[in-house]
Amino acid sequence: MKTPRFLVLGSLILISVLYACKKNDSAPAPGKTNPGWSGEMVNVKLKLSGDLQAEASPLGRQAVNARINPDSTIYAVDVRWGNFNPYAQGIFTSLDSLTLNLPKGPFFTIRVAAIKKGSGLGLFEITDSLTNTRFLPGTPLNRSIGNRLYTDSTGPNQVFYAFLDTLTFFRVATSAYGYEESIYSELDTYYGQYQGYLTESTLTIPLKRFTYGIRFKPENFSDGSLLVDYGYMAAPKTIPVSNLANRAFTYTAHDYTYGDNLWRDLPVSLRLLRTNGTIQNLGSITLRPKRNTLTTISITAPNSGVPLGISISENSWRQDTTVVIR
Repeated sequence: MKTPRFLVLGSLILISVLYACKKNDSAPAPGKTNPGWSGEMVNVKLKLSGDLQAEASPLGRQAVNARINPDSTIYAVDVRWGNFNPYAQGIFTSLDSLTLNLPKGPFFTIRVAAIKKGSGLGLFEITDSLTNTRFLPGTPLNRSIGNRLYTDSTGPNQVFYAFLDTLTFFRVATSAYGYEESIYSELDTYYGQYQGYLTESTLTIPLKRFTYGIRFKPENFSDGSLLVDYGYMAAPKTIPVSNLANRAFTYTAHDYTYGDNLWRDLPVSLRLLRTNGTIQNLGSITLRPKRNTLTTISITAPNSGVPLGISISENSWRQDTTVVIR
C-alpha cells in the first residue's frame, strides 16, 4: 500500500517554482517551432564531470580519493528550447547511451540528474504494462526508463513541463510494493545544467552533489533502536543501535540549486525504543547541513548519574564518486 505524502505546511510547500503551475503540462509539438532551427540535426555525446566522475571501463584511471560504486544509477535528461518549452526528455541507465540527437542552431537548456540509491532502497519503480518497461512513477520523473530521448507530444512518452523541475518528493521505495515521498528524499543525487548553443559533437556537463549526510553515534547504549523523526521534512527512521556503527544516511536537497546551505531548519527528534518496549525521549536538535557534508550526531546515554547529552559535528564530505560501467 502506498504511504501517504507527508503533510507540509505554509512556506514548506514552496520548494521551487514549477513551470507546471504556470502552464499546461503538455508541451507543444516539437516540430519546427524554433526560429533558430534550419532543420539540421546534430548528434551530441553527453559526458558528465564534477562531483560525479564517470568512467566507461573498470580498467580506466580512477579519480584521486574516489570510491568505486558499481550500483545502479539513474540518469534523467531534460532538454528545453524556446520559452523553456520541453523539447526532449528521457531516463537512462547507461552512460554509453547518453547520445542526444538535437536540432542544430537553437539555444538550449539541458538539465541532467544522476540519481543513486544512497543509503535507502532507491527509487520506487513498477513495470509499465503497455510497454513492458521499468517505470518511475510520481513527480519529478513519471517516465519509463527507455535509454533514449523522446520528443513525443502525446502518448505514454510525451514530454511535459514538470519533468525534473524539482528534486523533491521522489518516490523512494520502502519495500517491493511501498514508497514514501518527502522534501528531502533518502537518495544520493548529482545535478547540473548547460545553457547555450550546440556546436560540438561532445558536451560535458559538470554535476554538483545535491546531498547531505547524517550519521548517528550512540554512546553507552547497549540495546534497543533509535527512533528518528525529521518533522515531515524527511522520512522517519527506526534503526537498531547495533547497526549504527560507521553508517551514514544520505538525503537529496533541492535547496542546493541556489547555494550550499539548506533554506530552512531541519528538526531532528530522537527517542530510544528499548527491547522491553519502553520508549525514552533523548531530545531534539536543529540542523542546517551544508551541501556535500556529513553531520555526526553523538548521543550519550545517562550513566552513573551523568545526564544525557547530544552534540553535533560537521565534516566535509567532498569525495568523488566513480560510476564504473561493467
